[in-house]
Amino acid sequence: MSSFSEWYNKGVSLNNLGCNEEAIRCYDQTLELDPGRVNAWYNKAANEKALGRRRKAARAYRQFLALAPAQYAQQIENARQRVRELQGK
Repeated sequence: MSSFSEWYNKGVSLNNLGCNEEAIRCYDQTLELDPGRVNAWYNKAANEKALGRRRKAARAYRQFLALAPAQYAQQIENARQRVRELQGK
């Protein structure tokens, strides 16, 4: 597997199966190949949060927020809320 979309799609599939750790590894591979892939940052954050990794989740959500275009308005608002929750604010 070499393309970012293959890694991303595998991550989504693993996420849907509840395999958070494996999904994160796939999102990491996606981001290694394409660091600007905003959906991978968002999904990685959600998986980190599901595993109780608050700092890693907040970091990934912040990276998503730094990169996400306006068309992701709903996810942007969700990510902002998640960061506030994860930081205890």
